[in-house]
Amino acid sequence: MKKKVVIALLTLIAVLCAGCITAYAYDYYEDEYDYGPYKISASNVKLSKYTYTYNGEAKEPSVTVKYDGEYLDPDYDYYYYYSKNKNAGTATVVVKGCGNYYGTVKKKFKIKPKKVKKARFLNKQHYSGKAKKPAVYVKMKKSYYDDYDGCYYTYTDTVKVPKKYYKLKISGKHKNVGTYKATIKFKGNYRGTVKTKLKIYPQKVRKLRAKAVSSSKVKFTWAKAPKVDGYEIYKYSTKKKKWCLYKRQKGTSITIAKNSSYDDDGVGIDVRTYKYVKKKKYCSDFKYKYGRTKLTAPKIKISRTDFGEFHVKFKNYGYYQVQISDNSSFSSYGYCQSWKYYTTDVRYYNFTSGKKYYVRARKYYYADNGNLKVGPWCKYKTVTPW
Repeated sequence: MKKKVVIALLTLIAVLCAGCITAYAYDYYEDEYDYGPYKISASNVKLSKYTYTYNGEAKEPSVTVKYDGEYLDPDYDYYYYYSKNKNAGTATVVVKGCGNYYGTVKKKFKIKPKKVKKARFLNKQHYSGKAKKPAVYVKMKKSYYDDYDGCYYTYTDTVKVPKKYYKLKISGKHKNVGTYKATIKFKGNYRGTVKTKLKIYPQKVRKLRAKAVSSSKVKFTWAKAPKVDGYEIYKYSTKKKKWCLYKRQKGTSITIAKNSSYDDDGVGIDVRTYKYVKKKKYCSDFKYKYGRTKLTAPKIKISRTDFGEFHVKFKNYGYYQVQISDNSSFSSYGYCQSWKYYTTDVRYYNFTSGKKYYVRARKYYYADNGNLKVGPWCKYKTVTPW
């Protein structure tokens, strides 16, 4: 009996000791491998940059989260997004934990207004009879990401400033031709005050038209512009190889002869208005017009060069339609083909040696409305290939 009691007590002691050892081991394991979850606080989050200058682009500083001396993995341990990070003011980055981490942290950074020292009116202002309110442009540094290089590059761009970000004040009535003082006071995404000048130029030439007068002359006409001193007509000079002043006049029409050594089909001109204000000359932008003369029959030369081959040559470059036939009436019942070129020399080959062919040509062009315009055929010439 005593022996059984002793055995029972020893068994109980052994079970209790085993439980204590197991409990200790379990507590030790939990302390050694603690998987959280862990809370992310503001001290764990850092931004790459806290101050920016407005340039019209969204600002996105890089985010790093460090916990217990180790950097956490974005998208696995946390994610973040930006708020109000384009315009001048205070922007926010919101960081939220995920996985074994939790908590929400808001980090703020500043976007300062761009300081403007220079501004300009990009578009040339022309007289219209009304006071001018031109758009304001400034230079802005921007950046783009190159996928091939994996780098960011910066460049300078001229951008239009929205009207809500500036106040423009111009001296005088600023509607007639002349120079006026202008003050631009910026606000919002921009800061600073710029003093500049607004120039108003004469009205541009309108309704410029051309009409063929003869085979060598073109008449140009245009609408009368208000409050101008006259018009300047420029024409290309083949001697100086540049556009030069051809004539200064007050009338609204002019007849100009073509320069055969430069263009055999017509002539082009540039016309602009001008006006003197306080002995200073103001000129509008140019208006260009090309006028075609009446199409005439071209002169052709034919030369044989090889077996079954010959060349058709013209004096000047132009648009020509060449027709070749085996009969003088150029009837479709026989052989008759035509081609269109912009050239001075055309080579034909694979024609029957010893056979007589008839060749003629005419000028052509396409009008502004797309219609084909053709001139008269020249007198045909014959050729018999070797």
